[in-house]
Amino acid sequence: MTQSLDLTPDEFRRLSAVLGDMLANYLAELPERRVYPGRHPEELRKAFDEPLPERGFGLARLLDTLRDRVLPDSMGIGSPRYFGQFNPSPIPLAAQLEVVASVLNQNTGSFLQSPVMTAIEDRTVLWFCELAGLGPQAYGQFTSGGTAATLSALKIARDRLGDSVRQRGVASILGRARVYASDQCHFSVARSLDVLGLGREALVEIDSDANYRMRADVLAERIARDRAGGLMPMAIVATAGTTPTGSCDPLPAIADIAAAQRVHLHVDAAYGGAALLSRALAPRLRGIERADSITIDPHKWMLMPNEIGSLLVKNGEWLKEAFGETPSYLADSADRHQMLPDYYRLSLQGSRRARAFRVWGVLQVLGREALAAALEQHVALISVLRDRLAAMPDFEICHEPDFALQCFRFAPPGTTLEEQDDLNRAIQRHVEASGEAWFATTVLRGRKVLRINIESFRTTEQDVHRTVDAIAEAARAVSPR
Repeated sequence: MTQSLDLTPDEFRRLSAVLGDMLANYLAELPERRVYPGRHPEELRKAFDEPLPERGFGLARLLDTLRDRVLPDSMGIGSPRYFGQFNPSPIPLAAQLEVVASVLNQNTGSFLQSPVMTAIEDRTVLWFCELAGLGPQAYGQFTSGGTAATLSALKIARDRLGDSVRQRGVASILGRARVYASDQCHFSVARSLDVLGLGREALVEIDSDANYRMRADVLAERIARDRAGGLMPMAIVATAGTTPTGSCDPLPAIADIAAAQRVHLHVDAAYGGAALLSRALAPRLRGIERADSITIDPHKWMLMPNEIGSLLVKNGEWLKEAFGETPSYLADSADRHQMLPDYYRLSLQGSRRARAFRVWGVLQVLGREALAAALEQHVALISVLRDRLAAMPDFEICHEPDFALQCFRFAPPGTTLEEQDDLNRAIQRHVEASGEAWFATTVLRGRKVLRINIESFRTTEQDVHRTVDAIAEAARAVSPR
């Protein structure tokens, strides 16, 4: 006899209590846990190398596996000394709300399949549009992340070239479309152009300045030259918080160019857009209100669990024009979407998780000010980090931070640039192996640098100093002197 797929109410309560205790203990231990667990990939593969179970082993074995193998060998994303890839400590309340969303399992593609969650997403979208200052016609949708949002935005920009593109395809423009972004832009821009059939060569990378912000003068000259040569400027992608350095492109100047050239302006604020929550930080995004479309990822600096991005557009009708099919099997809700939308008509996805619920719930409980205070603290801590590093011999600061991300480089005199690259790689590996902290490397102007992004609400000034001490110790350990 096969096991029941259901749990009784009492079984559900007991399981929830056991899991709650296990995860609460994990969170309590995070500050002193190793950040990077350090298990070799081959060890991990062997640990889970078993045949597909014909009959289940029961719940007790799964709980043992969670306690003994899953939790200890997971990256400590929630640690106060995890400084990684825009992957923040998620707010625990948001994680608990994810359980509610999973139990309810509403499909927010269709209003009839998710009436309450549709209303919640609608309200949360309007909050985001208001924060960005996009105006009364603006609307949007929540996505799996920034890549899906950028792809959707560039499809809208492509469609705005004319009806022939949407109906007849990209052959109607004969490879003439061009999209402009800085040489620091996210890989999703080139990937989106590939998926849209425009080709990766449609991306024109514009030089960035000493602080890795797009040069508006070079952008203006290139668009004018391309248009004179018979090409079709389709979109500008400005970045508010680049992945390598967190730099914010000069949005007002870029918006002026987009308006003068009548080119769709998309702002990739996947990281930096969270600053709109803070009245102190929002002025750093001045000009974003002039965008035609915006990406903001709550699973980055809004401290939400993966996966949740968002796309906002200045004119909500563009979403309907881009994605507005109505198949017969979903026609029953067509008479209601004038009041609340069927989001499958506004997005790439038909089946959609109730992603907005966690954002809405956190804002209901904690409010905008609590999240803003966390972001402002991150910016203050990055100044502490920068000051410590600037005072250390043989370390170079690579840029002025716009938000809460700092790149720096160990460059002892008497070493070549290539030797310095190796030393910086070795410092990262040394700190990683210690378990004391975790941060990434990146490449700027062809050189390996160290990259710290403060993104945990648990991080304190003591954690910053502790991490800098670990970096200094690693530099001494790997230094040739």
